[in-house]
Formats: sequence, C-alpha cells, structure tokens
Amino acid sequence: MPEQPPPSAPSPFPPLQRPLEYWLSPDLCRLRPEDAPSRLREIATARGAYMGAWAAGIGVGAEMIVLGVCLGCG
Repeated sequence: MPEQPPPSAPSPFPPLQRPLEYWLSPDLCRLRPEDAPSRLREIATARGAYMGAWAAGIGVGAEMIVLGVCLGCG
C-alpha cells in the first residue's frame, strides 16, 4: 500500500486565486467570444479524438474477428 503524506503536508496545487462565483459569472462569458481558443477546449478535443480512435480500433478488431470466423467456416 503506498504511503500517504501526512495531513499537514502542503498541497501540490496552488490555492485558487478567484472564487467559483467569478468563473460562473455571466459577465466573464461576455469578455471572450464563444469560439475563442482555450486550453480546456484543446484538451477536450484531443481526449475525444483519442477515445474515438480507440473505439474505432476496437470496432475494426471485432469486425475482423467476425469476418475471420465467417470466412473460416465457409
């Protein structure tokens, strides 16, 4: 079992600079256009592409197995 740091250890993440209400504020949405690039959108797009590639690979693999079974029996 990995050793846990003591409860008094400092957090590796910096403290939040702004409260949650700031990030949820409708005024903040008006500052940037909706299609403006952001790191969060880039991460989400990359993650979706990665998961899509895995799903496609699994689908093609399953199809090849079924095709092999069908052609092998005939």
